Formats: sequence, C-alpha cells, structure tokens
Amino acid sequence: LNTLFINPVIGKHDNGDFDRLMVYGGIHNLSNSYDKIYDGFLHLKYSVSPNQIFLISGEDWVSCSLVLKISTIIFLITHSFAGKLFDIRYLAFMYSIIFLIGTFLIINYKKFSKPLKITAGIYILLFFTSTCYLEYFNSFFGEPGTFVFFFLIIGTYLHLIEKEDVKKRDFIYFFIASGCFLTAKSQNIPMLPFMLIIYIGLFISYKNLSFKKTIIIGSIIVTLVCSVSLTSLTKTINENNIYQSGFSGVLRDSKTTEKDLNEVGLNKKFKVFIGHSFYNTDNGLDPTGEDMLKNFYPHISNWKILFFYLKHPSRMWQKIVDAANSNYELDKPYICNFVKDEYSPNKKVNTFRSFLIKKFPAVHHNVYGFIIFS
Repeated sequence: LNTLFINPVIGKHDNGDFDRLMVYGGIHNLSNSYDKIYDGFLHLKYSVSPNQIFLISGEDWVSCSLVLKISTIIFLITHSFAGKLFDIRYLAFMYSIIFLIGTFLIINYKKFSKPLKITAGIYILLFFTSTCYLEYFNSFFGEPGTFVFFFLIIGTYLHLIEKEDVKKRDFIYFFIASGCFLTAKSQNIPMLPFMLIIYIGLFISYKNLSFKKTIIIGSIIVTLVCSVSLTSLTKTINENNIYQSGFSGVLRDSKTTEKDLNEVGLNKKFKVFIGHSFYNTDNGLDPTGEDMLKNFYPHISNWKILFFYLKHPSRMWQKIVDAANSNYELDKPYICNFVKDEYSPNKKVNTFRSFLIKKFPAVHHNVYGFIIFS
C-alpha cells in the first residue's frame, strides 16, 4: 500500500515499451510531445478511450492486456463511466490482487507444517514485497505479469495436487495461470516445453478419464495461446530481437568480428553497428534502413546464431557468464521512480532485496551459484 498507492507513489517510467500494452486498455498519454512522454519520470494519469477495451487481440498481444482491460473496466465503473483520466494505480491494484491470491494459495498448502508456513510467509514479505519488484506494478511493462502469474502458477498447482476430491475447475485454474505466465512477456514463451513436462506429469498422475481430457484440452489451448502471442509480434520487435542477438550477443566483446559476421552469413561492413542502439538513427546508421532491410535481416536468423554458439562453445559460455554478471541489477528507488517534483528519498519502503544484492555481489553475480540454484 505504501509503495504503490500512498503519495508519493513509486513506479517505472516509459522507455518506449508502454504503447504495446496501453492500446489494449484504450489508454493514451496526455501529451503528444516526445519530450513530455519520455521525460524520465513516473506518470500516474492517462486519458482513456473506453471503446478500445473491446480489442481482444492484435499486434504484440500479451496476457497483461487482460489485466489492463479489467483495470480499465473497474476504473470506469467506479467513476460511473464518466472518468476521463485513468490512474495507473488501478493496474497496480489488479496485479496486487493476483499476487495476494497466489501467495495465499502457497501459504495455505495443507502439506506445509505451521513453522514452514510462517517461514514462507516471512520470506515472501521480506523478498517479494521489496520495492525493486513492486515498482513495476505501476507501469505498463510485462515484468509484473511475469511476477504475479509465476506466484499464481505455484499456488494453483499446490491447490490442485493437495486436494483429495479434485474437480475439473482446479485443473482449469492452473492452466489459466500457466497460460497467462507464459504469455505475460514474449520472452517467457520459450518456457512452454518445460511447462508441457508438468502437463504430462499431471496426465500420468490422474487416472480419471475426464481429468485426462481436461489436461489434454488445457495443454492444447495454452499451446495455441502461446502461438497466437508469438505470431502477433510485429516485424519491428522481431528485427529488434535479432539485431540485439547479433550485435549485443555474437559480436559483443568479439576479437574476430569480420570472421563472426561471415559465419552467420553477413557482410563484414555491418561491424559499424556494434555498440549502436536499435533505436538510434544518428551518424548515418539506421538499424531499419534500406540497406539493413535488404542485406542484413534476410540473411540472419536465430538458427544461424544458435549454430554459431554450438560451433563455438567457449563463446556461448562467455554469454552465460555475461548474463550472470549482469543479473539482479535491482537498485533502490531514485528520482526517476517518482512523479516529477515528488521525489522523496525518505519514503519508508522495503529495500531488503536491493540491500542483499549490494551487500553480497559475489553471490548474486556468480555464474556457478546461479546455475546450481537454477
């Protein structure tokens, strides 16, 4: 409550990603000015167009769009359908409710002893109400959806397997939670094969024919929803992803850039883009320019990049180490997490997680520890 709802509230500012989700709630910025939209501060108020909440699917579809639609509907109902300024805290409210339901189902698991329930409760309070996580709730990023639906997956799964008199709806709850988790961000979709292993486990464990049918249907629907979300990605998003995989992945810290470019089927002239942002069109380098569209994107693919790493396992290991070294970059709230001119360095919030990361960097940026933990 204190972090997300009581002034001065804490959240995240737009870095260019907000529009993809906002469209599904009929939410718009109050200004068309680039400088005002991307001023580096939290925005609480947005204009709302109720008609757009009926947009079911479209470009860059994610499950967070459903949460936003419900938030917008609650806002309109509480304002007698006359409200014009949507408050982003309605979205934070929905994420908080989902988070609390997931937490309740986990703590309520009957096979946990009382001491274990108390320990889990304290752990969740200390770690997962840390501001470095909760601040995303007041934003249009996909991270909060990943966060809360992950808790809901665990909660609905424990709720399912603890029941002796299990019902079809218990399976449905779990499939809804896992489908929403997998499609909260496009980066989550590759985890579908691992989720299918859990579905297979359920199919083997429950002998009732009706349950088996429910599991099969649920698995098919979740897979289809993931496919819809994946195919909804715009051309720009796909170009961005492959651009980053090449210049911020394969060629990052490379000592043989021209050779590497040749191995993935590209002209050595593209090495000028190393260190150049996808959104930067300065210095005559346009990542979506005619030359790139004709000679770069058609000649590179995720498969070529994958085979490059398989051919050079030491380079693949280097990327895994890089990922571990840059993991857990979670800071305490600063001026950009507040509305402009409302920064309050003395606001009392939970920064326990950020404290641990700063206090024990060897633990949080250790590739071996990370792999063992995973």
